[in-house]
Amino acid sequence: MPRVVLNGREVEARDGETVLELARRNGVEVPTLCYYEGFVNGTCRICVVEINGRLAPACITRVAEGMKIETESPRVLEARRTLLRLLVKSHSHSSETERARCKVCSLAEAHGLEKAPVVRGAPLDDTHPAIVFNPSACVMCRRCVIACSMDQNNDVITVVGRGAGSAIAFDDGVPLGASSCVSCGACVDACPTGALMEKGWEPAEKVAETVCPYCGTGCVVEYGVKGGRIIWARGGRGSSNEGKLCIKGKFGFEYANSPERLRRPLIRRPGVPKGPLNGRRVEEVFREATWEEALSLVAEKIKEIKAKYGPAAIAGIMSDRSTNESIYAFQKLMRCAVGTDNIDQSATLCHEPSAWALALQLGYGAATNPVADVLNARTIVVVGSNMGETHPVIAAYVKRAAKAGAHLILVNPLRTELSRYAELELNIRPGTDVVLFSAMARYILEMGWHDREFVEKYTEGFQEWAKSLEPFTLEFAERVTGVPASAIKEAARLYALEKPSMIMWTLGITEHEYGTENVSALANLALLTGNVGRPGAGLMPLRGQNNVQGGADMGAAPGRLPGYQPLTDPAVRGKFEEAWRCRLPEFVGFRSTEMVEMARRGVIKMMYIVGENSVRSHPDARAVAEALSRLEFLVVQDIFLTETAEYADVVLPAVSSALEDEGTFTNTERRVQATHKVVEPPGDARPDWQIFIELAKRLGYDMGFSSPAEIIAELSRLAPIFAPLPERRSAESSGLWTGRERPYSTPPASPGAGQIQTNLLEQPDVVLERLYPYVLITGRERAQYHTATMTMRSTLTRIMARGPVVEMNPEDMKAEGLADGQVVYLVSPAGKVRAKIKASDRVPRGVLFTTFHYSDLWINAVVPAVLNPFTKTPAYKDARVRIERV
Repeated sequence: MPRVVLNGREVEARDGETVLELARRNGVEVPTLCYYEGFVNGTCRICVVEINGRLAPACITRVAEGMKIETESPRVLEARRTLLRLLVKSHSHSSETERARCKVCSLAEAHGLEKAPVVRGAPLDDTHPAIVFNPSACVMCRRCVIACSMDQNNDVITVVGRGAGSAIAFDDGVPLGASSCVSCGACVDACPTGALMEKGWEPAEKVAETVCPYCGTGCVVEYGVKGGRIIWARGGRGSSNEGKLCIKGKFGFEYANSPERLRRPLIRRPGVPKGPLNGRRVEEVFREATWEEALSLVAEKIKEIKAKYGPAAIAGIMSDRSTNESIYAFQKLMRCAVGTDNIDQSATLCHEPSAWALALQLGYGAATNPVADVLNARTIVVVGSNMGETHPVIAAYVKRAAKAGAHLILVNPLRTELSRYAELELNIRPGTDVVLFSAMARYILEMGWHDREFVEKYTEGFQEWAKSLEPFTLEFAERVTGVPASAIKEAARLYALEKPSMIMWTLGITEHEYGTENVSALANLALLTGNVGRPGAGLMPLRGQNNVQGGADMGAAPGRLPGYQPLTDPAVRGKFEEAWRCRLPEFVGFRSTEMVEMARRGVIKMMYIVGENSVRSHPDARAVAEALSRLEFLVVQDIFLTETAEYADVVLPAVSSALEDEGTFTNTERRVQATHKVVEPPGDARPDWQIFIELAKRLGYDMGFSSPAEIIAELSRLAPIFAPLPERRSAESSGLWTGRERPYSTPPASPGAGQIQTNLLEQPDVVLERLYPYVLITGRERAQYHTATMTMRSTLTRIMARGPVVEMNPEDMKAEGLADGQVVYLVSPAGKVRAKIKASDRVPRGVLFTTFHYSDLWINAVVPAVLNPFTKTPAYKDARVRIERV
């Protein structure tokens, strides 16, 4: 390592680091303007330093042995002042607020110079609903270009012209509001002069950091707070996002300030039947109550129903938007204070097939790699995912890798945003995934491309599994999947030979009746080729909710105690019963999708639903509504009066776990990160964990903790995979890995030799296909999240909503005699809904696509409760429907 002299002090440099990196690592501040961490720019020269008597930009100059570096010499200061004078003269501002954002002005002032003037300049581009662009304030530092086109890889912002005539442009020179901008806000966060800024921006009184409340990426967000309200957000330097955000993370925070937030407990008025408000005012249905009254009533009903029917008549569903600490407290409350194992969380509706198959084959049901590791992959296979909309920050890494030369293979019935970056796109027929992956595996074996050493060392049952592949010929796969045999061959070649290779997937692979087999087939491919346990290779399910990984880790699932320890294991039971001072339930409970049916049949009499909008998110939604209305008692705990809360007997106001509580989330990489209270909760809203402790007391049980720190300490004593947590409670932005000491792990595994076998030669239900000729796929859109309780209460995400439409191939529309925008009925074995049809070229013939975000398209009312036999996950991606005219 080279040794250099920095401001008269000898220091050791790191190989390859820049002078700027060296200075910052040693606590020396060098001002920058155009510098963008991780990318080369070097246009402004504000970071000029003196090296061995010569001036040089610190941000692009690599350290070399023997350098004598001065960062504040007279020559350096005069050079900076000269550069700043030129920059000040080259721009102006439209307002004092805009100038307050300008780093050139603050640097000029610090160097004894005048700031840029506030004058009327070029016309503002205010065509975007949330961002304004002032060309006169731009100094052509190009940070916005890097942010948009190299970091986020959205390729909207470019530079046109040359030299003094160069300028910032959007797409082909259109206004920002008419461009392909996805509203991630990266350009706003990057702009050092205020040329690009949020509409209505104002300086904050304080800035607080926490973890994003939306998807499972685990982005760190910095929030500006004024008057106790969040007024803006920007990307923090978390290990998972490195400053990047999507539209939800950047602009979807206003729900926290919403006047519709629940502030006090509500109790249903006597004689008012359960069901939707249907235009009634809240106060006509519910009355406000104190916490003492509400919790005492809930405790009284729990005791009453236990005494009458037994604890198995009570069930609970926990939110995966809550913290690890609250989820742990909930499952302990239900098992010890209530006495039931009828406990579940959101994973059943989404990624439980991933956890099930990966745990069986790799030993741990989670991702094997960090997100940024995709940059080390030579081949990336993205399966069943529109990650450009569902996980935009992770998609940014994938797009960057593809631009750098990685082979990107897409497997999806629909064309997606990633399609333009793909080398190979396999538009598969819905529900035929395992046939495709088994054919790829068979061909890899035929060609001798498998990793023999890896298979012999780390796998079991290989010969039996290989024999089971015999029916999956290329010809058979082409006939079943619709993917040409030549494309299957090329996908197999790239994945097996152009290593390291990584597979990434979202719910398009799991929300099927055979979702576990789908994931198992992916794991088989990785094990067959040795593409696991090394940088750039692995298996990565992208989690859909901010803490759905944590929800599974914390034991909020039937038969599974914290840390994936089985309830039925006598040694495990003994350990927990001794620590918790209670007798654990003797039975393995129901999954949430089963709970609904048991409630409808009258087996379950009471439910406690926390932060889950089951009336909208579960399949066969009308049956869900019927089930909830039949319960003897329903408690709903949430931040808004959701459609599910409208059926409740008692509604308890919770806090926003990401913004108004302290604790931890576990992201899709299994990285545990700390959340911090950004603002105070409204009214009398309380943290989930605190509510559970208070309720347990009224049931005669002492939970044994009184803070999130005490909860996590107890967890680490009982679940070995969390043993490091108490020593690093702050969890920092980088977070902690759970499950393994390293983010890459290669446990013994069994391709095809476990309980899950690929049994995919079953014939399709021909009668069902004739009656219901279309496959309905439900998914998400970029600006919305889950049932939109948060995003439709934030201004920009509401404005950018596409609305409740069903996308249909134009050829199918022509065959049905339908016009764009026509309202029809979608009919399935579960029921029917009215829907507006929208022509879409990204949808293949025979397939319909819509989202489940919108309350005025109750799409899950036509999704039957067809469940995966192992995990009880609904087949949201393979529902059969037909179209009828209104």
